[in-house]
Amino acid sequence: MKALNKKLLTISMIASLLLVGCASTDPYTPQSNDDFVYDPDASFAMNVVEGSLGLHNGLRDADIPESSDVSSSGLDYAADGIIGAAFGGGMGGAFLSILGGNSSDAPLNHAYGIAYIPVDSFSKDQNEIALKTLSKMISIGATEMYGLEFSHTFRYKSSDLYVYHGDECLRRPNLFEKHQDEIGVADKLDCVATGHYAPVLLARTTVTPDGTVGKFFVFGLPKMSYLTFIQAAINIPSKSELGEFYYFVPVSYQNSIPFVYFDKQAHLFIKPDEKTNMSINIRTLEQLSPKLFGK
Repeated sequence: MKALNKKLLTISMIASLLLVGCASTDPYTPQSNDDFVYDPDASFAMNVVEGSLGLHNGLRDADIPESSDVSSSGLDYAADGIIGAAFGGGMGGAFLSILGGNSSDAPLNHAYGIAYIPVDSFSKDQNEIALKTLSKMISIGATEMYGLEFSHTFRYKSSDLYVYHGDECLRRPNLFEKHQDEIGVADKLDCVATGHYAPVLLARTTVTPDGTVGKFFVFGLPKMSYLTFIQAAINIPSKSELGEFYYFVPVSYQNSIPFVYFDKQAHLFIKPDEKTNMSINIRTLEQLSPKLFGK
């Protein structure tokens, strides 16, 4: 019963996030005309966020403690062990506390998807194609996680909602039951499993944070709900013929440390150091932030 109540609460929160209106955006006019430039003095995570959005809104790269013997600072020893093992030992709870205090303002106070979509040119026609590719890319997460067949997307208020079809829809609480007539999703085998605010065209660039060279439309996906979607988000291919997908998750009551998910790793906001890994795997992330995975 406790698990069910947690799931229903989470789903309710997702629905409320998506149903609230926001200012309209223009997916055809880039917010920046600057090409992406990688900053070697910043973490990979910071490069993804600030290099793509042109802002960090309070996020910062943490300095690694000089001492290898850092004591716990109000965190349990299990977390100390996890963070220590992830970074070669010795960092302890104090460093985890530093990372956990790294919060940010809107739009980076909610999960935020960033997609680099390859195109032949920066024409309006290619922009249209890129938007369709973007929808296809994002739809993969719920398809892989729930075994649902993607049907279509539609704009509802200021959100893009993704409709799927399959038996799993019968087992999923209906996020939008009160809005069925307005949305027009009446089939019991149809359901909304993914959503985000309308895409924002952040930039047009010739290189990605991962170093891929070409022509790319860079789209931001505000409030791409991570409350239950983290497991679906990690099923979206980070690198494929559709492009590259990066997923930022901020600190919250469900998540201990901010990170950017890419290529099977949670990349952390830590100043570069040759001796230290700047990322952790999903298993370690799940141990640090079990609520993020519905536990």
